Amino acid sequence: MNYDPLVPLKRELDRMAKGGQVAKAEILNLFRLIRLTLDAKGLRASFPISAMYCDWLQHTELDRNPGVLPLIEAIDSIFCIPPDNADLDTQIKTILDALGLVDLRKELLRLFNQMSLPSSLLTGMSNWYATVSVLIEDLVGRPLLFSVPPANRAGKELLAKIVIRRRAAGIREDRHVYKVVISDERAKISEVGRPAGFYFTVFLSPGEPDRIQLNGHWAFQEGRDAFRND
Repeated sequence: MNYDPLVPLKRELDRMAKGGQVAKAEILNLFRLIRLTLDAKGLRASFPISAMYCDWLQHTELDRNPGVLPLIEAIDSIFCIPPDNADLDTQIKTILDALGLVDLRKELLRLFNQMSLPSSLLTGMSNWYATVSVLIEDLVGRPLLFSVPPANRAGKELLAKIVIRRRAAGIREDRHVYKVVISDERAKISEVGRPAGFYFTVFLSPGEPDRIQLNGHWAFQEGRDAFRND
C-alpha cells in the first residue's frame, strides 16, 4: 500500500481544529507533511512559496530551491538605487514582499481548500501570527544563499541580470545580495528604533558584508481586516 502524506496531514489538522494549545513541534511537523504532500501530488510548481518554506525548514541553508533566486533578485533590486535616492520604507516593503509570508498564507489557504483540509491555523489572525512566529524562530541562523560564483544556469542568468541592472544604474557591478538570514535578538536590551525581536539581515557581496536589518515583527503585514473574509 502506497503512503499518502495527506492522510496524517488531515488527521493532525482535524485534531488541532478542535482547539487547545498547539505546540511548536506540531506546527513544524505540519510543514513536513505539507512538503511530503506537495511532492506526492506533484504540486510544487503550483505552490512555490509553500514549497520553499517547507524546504527551508528541512535544511541548514537553502540555495538550490527555485524560490530562492527570485527572492534574491527582488531584494537585490533595492540596492541598485544610488544611496542618495534610497527609501527605507520602500526597502522594507520590498524585502517583506520578497520573503512572501502574506503569499505563503494565501497559498496554504488555497492548498487546504483544494484538499478539503481544516484551515483554522491560517484563518484566525492570532493563530496565523503564532504559526509564523514558530517558523521564524525555527529558521533562525539558516541562510538563504545566492552561490558565488553561481552553481547553475539559473544562477548565472540572474548574476548577468544583476550586472546589467547595476551597470545601467551607474553603480558597482560586483556588489549584490548573496545571503539573507534571520537572527534572534529577543534577549538583547532594546535600543531606540531597534526593539528586541527577530531580525532579517541582508548581506551584500561576500567580500564586503554590508547589511540592512529589519525587525521580524514587520513580517506580520496583514492586519485584522485581511482575515475577515477567510
